[in-house]
Amino acid sequence: MTSLCNAIPPLNIVAHRGAVDLARENTIASFLQAYQLGYKTIECDVRSCASGELVLFHDDSLSGKFWTGDQISDLSLQQLRLHQELHVATVQELFAQMPADTKFVLDLKSSGIAQRLADLVIAAEQMGTFNRSQFMATGFHHQEQMVLKQLLPGLKIYPAVPVVPHDGVQSLKNMKADGACLFLGMSGGLLHTDFTKNCRDAGLEIWAFMKQEVPEAAQYLHSLGVRTLIANVNQPASSKEIVMKNNIQVLLDRWLPYLNALDWQEAVQRVEPKLTPCGPIYELENPMSETSESFAIADMRTVRCCSPHYHANGETETYVVLQGTGLVVVGGEEKHVEKGDVIVAPPGVVHFTIPGQDLVLGIVNTPPFNPANIVEVHETDLTVGFDRVQFNRLTAGLEAEACCTGL
Repeated sequence: MTSLCNAIPPLNIVAHRGAVDLARENTIASFLQAYQLGYKTIECDVRSCASGELVLFHDDSLSGKFWTGDQISDLSLQQLRLHQELHVATVQELFAQMPADTKFVLDLKSSGIAQRLADLVIAAEQMGTFNRSQFMATGFHHQEQMVLKQLLPGLKIYPAVPVVPHDGVQSLKNMKADGACLFLGMSGGLLHTDFTKNCRDAGLEIWAFMKQEVPEAAQYLHSLGVRTLIANVNQPASSKEIVMKNNIQVLLDRWLPYLNALDWQEAVQRVEPKLTPCGPIYELENPMSETSESFAIADMRTVRCCSPHYHANGETETYVVLQGTGLVVVGGEEKHVEKGDVIVAPPGVVHFTIPGQDLVLGIVNTPPFNPANIVEVHETDLTVGFDRVQFNRLTAGLEAEACCTGL
């Protein structure tokens, strides 16, 4: 049996400006909070102030309801600290206060800072606190990253690039970049699959930045080769993944002995099927007497394709292949399945099935299946893990009417 319980593949999560929901962004308190949550790689914004120190601050000015609008570059560190609510800290203070196993992703926010930043990194190394492999650089100041890499041989840089059709792979190679950081912005955006493929072919790592952590996008990002995600964090690292895996394993421990011994054709003999475009669906009484789950058998032997959809309101769908073969896509990850395989579709993650030969599925929904929770998706939407280009590729040659409302 192949168990696909890791439906949300692990991503290396970088804490964006620390734990921004628990403490003010880009402050020592925020970075320490992120570390305590288990995020040992932090992303911080670095820019210069008028007195020459490198400070941790995102915006180029003191903008906002209570601030002056002055440029950070025009204010000394002393002047910045007059605004006590900002808790402005320097890079030197950050290096002095973070634990020795912290990794730093330095987002260079202004020009002319590479030499000063390199000096601070070298000083931290000479103190024996950190080593070169614990420092990385990113951001839209590409030239500054190139200079920093020259000053710090071995430093890895991940220039930020727009998330539109982009032909900059050669430019990245010319920069001696180690990868690219795709800027997804607040709403998720759209990864350009040609660009990510070209990056992979060129041996470049693919990072992504998403201001809000969206666990449902993890599988889609993973399928495109993204292994590192810079995101806001506010709970212990990997807690969602651990909880989901534990819950699924408990479910499988309960269901698999029953399903492995099940004669599905005998089980449905006295059940009136619901005739759906995806074949007969037999809704059976839950043999586990578990009110938080529902059980059904889907006879997909005459079905060509089921359309992309996800389940809302926290509903997880687990498939166990009772017979036959097929292709199941969950969050962009393609899995060829056969008897005994298990597929987990987390809530809010798009999935669809292309049956092969004689496919029959046992389906457990937690909480119980509710047709009102089904949301069909027709256009690319990263936040729910759907790529229309991928769907079109996989269903090429199937009649349009064959791809219908699915499970």
